[in-house]
Amino acid sequence: MVERLCQALGSPLCQLDQTSYHDFPTLSALADSGVEERLRDLGFGYRARFLQQSAKQILDTHGPQWLVGLRNVPYLEARDSLRTLPGVGTKVADCVCLMCLDKCEAVPVDTHVWQIAKRDYKYTSDNGQKTLTEKVHRDIGDFFRKLWGPYAGWAHSVLFCADLKKFQHLKEMKSLKQPQNEEEREGECKGLKVKREFDGHEKKKKPKSERQKKAKMSIKTEENL
Repeated sequence: MVERLCQALGSPLCQLDQTSYHDFPTLSALADSGVEERLRDLGFGYRARFLQQSAKQILDTHGPQWLVGLRNVPYLEARDSLRTLPGVGTKVADCVCLMCLDKCEAVPVDTHVWQIAKRDYKYTSDNGQKTLTEKVHRDIGDFFRKLWGPYAGWAHSVLFCADLKKFQHLKEMKSLKQPQNEEEREGECKGLKVKREFDGHEKKKKPKSERQKKAKMSIKTEENL
């Protein structure tokens, strides 16, 4: 979607291998009255209206440097400021804070992250809540910030991506699996040793008995005769 947005409204940058590359659109380009219709044609759906309205509000109310200036204010202040824009809720505001405004403590929470907190970290402070309320969002964010510290937002992003379906096959790769304790490590070493012996590698020969030695000498004597 970002690529389509840049191609439709951004200024051309260069052409490489018959592919044209464009800059990200300016606020003025996004705020134009005809942008919503163009973005709907590009598959942006309901987001088209919010993008145009947000760009216009920023230009009319704050000015073009407002977004960059949010890097210099505390996290909660930046998040609340972003939530004044059309269509921007708590999760989207937290995503912008984390990925664009250097607020590494911002933890974007949706139902997916909520399930990770309950399933993998035994989070129970929601008291059986069925919907993701503002309080649950805040509590889960605080829970992870207490657990992971000032970089909780990026730690959350790793977990979020690891839980996506397209990455599930990676969990079965042996190179990514780590033994959980000494017993497992010892068991793996024994299993490897048995496999090598079975395959014929590093197999130690047992010393021959006296009977085997005499039998071998007898066979050689008969062959010489």
